[in-house]
Amino acid sequence: MLSQMGCEVIDLGIISDTPNTLCAAFQQADSHADVVISSVACQSVGEADYTQHILD
Repeated sequence: MLSQMGCEVIDLGIISDTPNTLCAAFQQADSHADVVISSVACQSVGEADYTQHILD
């Protein structure tokens, strides 16, 4: 849908759920895009949920 609206979409694919890998992916996305959209499937809860901690 974003491509149809003229936006350039950068798909980083599936990122493994480890703090270092997630952090590197978010840094890469931040350096290449104006907006970052992340979707989470089977999101962990509690200490195993690294996404919120990394974004903070």
